[in-house]
Amino acid sequence: MTHDHSSKTEKKPPAEAQKLARESHEEHLLDKALAQTFPASDPVAEMPTETVSSEEAQAKETLLDIGIEMTFPASDPVSVSSGITRIEHSPDAVDAHIDHQNRNEIEEAEKAAKKTRK
Repeated sequence: MTHDHSSKTEKKPPAEAQKLARESHEEHLLDKALAQTFPASDPVAEMPTETVSSEEAQAKETLLDIGIEMTFPASDPVSVSSGITRIEHSPDAVDAHIDHQNRNEIEEAEKAAKKTRK
């Protein structure tokens, strides 16, 4: 007569049972730590929503954009501060002929030139 040991559990020596219990506990701790850090390297599942910026932030951004346009190309970074003097439009250029420091002499010379042509 043969005995079937498949349905019975084998008794292990106490040292081996402690080792299996310790390994099982370490595996459990590793699995728990992994679950807490998962998914560390996975991509973000949803795209972040756009935030509405305040009027002050939009104004500052606009000032930076204008400042960059006015200084390009330059090596220094642009900054917005309360001490900036902003020129919205360049002043109209004055005709140098009219605004010349010796304009009276020029006008007299032009009059004389017109008389000689006639």
